[in-house]
Amino acid sequence: GTAWTTISATVNSARQYVAAAGTTTAAVIAGGQIPPPYTAYALCESFNGTAWSVANVLNQNRKFPRGNGTQTAAAAYGGNSAPPTSIYDDTELFDGTSWATSANMATPRDQFGSAVTAPQMTALAVGGETPSSTDATEELALSDTVETITST
Repeated sequence: GTAWTTISATVNSARQYVAAAGTTTAAVIAGGQIPPPYTAYALCESFNGTAWSVANVLNQNRKFPRGNGTQTAAAAYGGNSAPPTSIYDDTELFDGTSWATSANMATPRDQFGSAVTAPQMTALAVGGETPSSTDATEELALSDTVETITST
């Protein structure tokens, strides 16, 4: 990449501090804050390379989460409520349709750095606020095994 290019697609709800995952032709964003009155949201949108569409929401309203993975296998973790009365340690997984809860982080945090591999099999959460600054580093390692449960 040598330059950024503006595209005509805009999200349905302008907001800041979202989690994002995917590629330039298949992405998902979730959470975020819409100021004022600085309220955290669970909103989720999916991108097909041309347009954004509304998707099923997160289970938890949050701003400053981190995200990784693909449009059909994404993770959103950490973040806080707005105003920041609660800092979260929970992780949610997106299968392209809906969000489900997963393993909690050891250190609840927001505004942290992250490094990821796609799909969402591994991620690092580094530093952040707990509400004071932290030097904690954690790795999220998820199984790539999907089990199908059939009820008769």
